[in-house]
Amino acid sequence: MHVRFRVDVTDFDRDLTKRLRRFERLTSQALAATAEEAIVGARRTTLFRDITGKLRSAMLAVPKNFFLVQLQANTRYASYVHDGTKAHTIEAKNGGFLRFQVGGRWVAVRKVQHPGTTARPFLKDAADNAMADLQHRIEDATERAFNE
Repeated sequence: MHVRFRVDVTDFDRDLTKRLRRFERLTSQALAATAEEAIVGARRTTLFRDITGKLRSAMLAVPKNFFLVQLQANTRYASYVHDGTKAHTIEAKNGGFLRFQVGGRWVAVRKVQHPGTTARPFLKDAADNAMADLQHRIEDATERAFNE
């Protein structure tokens, strides 16, 4: 004996699609809010002095796709502050001189040995601090999308 039956899943499929779209929207919003929170944290850091304000004002969150937001600091020197530098030689261009003050006295030299700088990972630290909140936001988005 065989029993045949047909199940109409049209309503279920429609409801699931609606809930998945809502989940995508809510998680995207959660990610954007977390990224903005990270940028605020990075701007408030005390890891470095920003005399001109350019580095702090150049920090932003850039959405790359649904699940990825990139934190950026768009200055030519941001990576040197964030990642640090190794010891290196700085030489004057075109055979000229480097001029700077040492102890209130001006000096001119053709090259100097820079000792390097310590990394000050302001973006990474800010992202790490914001990630705990992302977990809670994703859990909330899941609850709202699938249990309401």
